[in-house]
Amino acid sequence: MGAFFADLKQVGTYQAVLAELVGTGLLALAALLAGTPYAVALILAALVYALGPISGAQLNPAVTLGLLVARRQPVVKGVLYLLAQVAGALLAAQVAPAIGDVASGAAAGRPVGEFVGAGLLVLTVVAVSDKWVPKAGGGVAIGAALGAGLLLTNGVLNPAVALALGLGRTPAVWAAALGGIAFAALFDLLSAKQGQEEKQEEKQEQEASEQQPAQAPVSAPAAPAYRPSTPLTHASSSTQVTVIPARPIAPSSTGDKRPSPTGTRAPFSALLGMLTRHARPATGRASLPPSTRTNSGD
Repeated sequence: MGAFFADLKQVGTYQAVLAELVGTGLLALAALLAGTPYAVALILAALVYALGPISGAQLNPAVTLGLLVARRQPVVKGVLYLLAQVAGALLAAQVAPAIGDVASGAAAGRPVGEFVGAGLLVLTVVAVSDKWVPKAGGGVAIGAALGAGLLLTNGVLNPAVALALGLGRTPAVWAAALGGIAFAALFDLLSAKQGQEEKQEEKQEQEASEQQPAQAPVSAPAAPAYRPSTPLTHASSSTQVTVIPARPIAPSSTGDKRPSPTGTRAPFSALLGMLTRHARPATGRASLPPSTRTNSGD
């Protein structure tokens, strides 16, 4: 029972109810002062864009009843919407003479016309609420549906506006309400199969994604192992000298520079010279670099 009345505890509910009261009042003013279907249709399209994000811009008891039957509107909020729509229309009837001359000669359409016209409007509203119509075109579609219905039937198609026009005992009230309920139920029946097919497709896609094996993450290729440089060897007839390529010594952090083992010559030039000297014919002793010879009589 608490969940049923949960909407009464939310501030957004009362904001939406106030939006319905103001919007229906403006719609009734258009019908009272302009008296043409074009003005009513245009202001409804504008109100859908202005008040739609707040309350859905139903602004019509026939629309609200249809959404209740199609289970697209909470019951408590729907009842509050109905009261606000009737109150807004009756308030507009009192304010209209202060704004301008009230159009005379308002009349309700025939019962079948009110039934079909209101049903066409509700059919469009439910399609927009179910995202069958793009959001950007919702106001245009609903305004066009009301304008077409008014031109075809010469009716009112809004029980609240009918009360403001003094047509409370005409088919503009009861036939329009019945048309909204019937066409909302018809749309719900027609779209039920489509909704079931979409749910079945979503279920199959989910099952297919669950059955697919998880792919192992692709790891980066391992860096090649470091291999030290291979020593260069040179053999003569009497001795074998192993020469390890010299590597430059980086300066120390204090800024001093250590001399290269080969003096001022580049490491590769020193290596080439050593290999050339060792390639000479052996004399019975190993040839030593000039830097290691002594003055002992050689």
